[in-house]
Amino acid sequence: MESYKGQGIVLHTIKYGESGLIVYMYSRRNGRDVLMLNGLRSKTKGNRAALLQPMFLVDYEASEVPHGKMHRIKDVSTTQPLCCEFDIRRSALSMFMAEVIYRLVKEEVANEEMYNFFEQISMALRKMSDGLENLHLWFMVRLSELLGFCPENNWTEESFFDICQGRFVVIPPMHKMYFSRECSTLLAQLMSVVQTEQLVRLEMSRVRRREFLESMLVFIGYHNEGIGAVKSIEVLKEIFY
Repeated sequence: MESYKGQGIVLHTIKYGESGLIVYMYSRRNGRDVLMLNGLRSKTKGNRAALLQPMFLVDYEASEVPHGKMHRIKDVSTTQPLCCEFDIRRSALSMFMAEVIYRLVKEEVANEEMYNFFEQISMALRKMSDGLENLHLWFMVRLSELLGFCPENNWTEESFFDICQGRFVVIPPMHKMYFSRECSTLLAQLMSVVQTEQLVRLEMSRVRRREFLESMLVFIGYHNEGIGAVKSIEVLKEIFY
């Protein structure tokens, strides 16, 4: 069996048998990917399941399986500090963003721009202190752009964001599916963010943050039914809202 090395962002794992895991990740090599890991614990490699937490950036070596879609992980490692499982804020954000990616991103082809964005988010989750509570809001705005239904940036101070049209409008639409004026302004601000360091400048109340998150989920759900009901949002609300 031919072996290869790769990098990926962990999205979801499912226990398989006594000591195996099915690992869903977004990889630099294949985009959406699913691999099998056997032997979670060993005397030489320790507990490898600890490395496979949501949004962890991992390096791995895998082997192709003849006539099989699911390749097997031979070894896995990470250079990132294992801090998320000990920080309830980072853990909740990781679970939420990994679930959103898992539900929305299905393409099994390499996408360097998409991968680089997820890598940026993974690193920010472990390094950010100020502005961390706004990271998932920017993540959702940027992800909608990468998925091809990005909002049209025609914002003015008097406008509302029309969810159906995907653009800002001056007169509130009759169908009632639009952002409040405050959330519309916040959307325009987040669309201008390039680096995560800029998120510290966005000051808002917990109520406004929650309202914006719920509005973004409606917007994404309208344009991509795959989002469904995001289960991890309840944990997120307990901590940030």
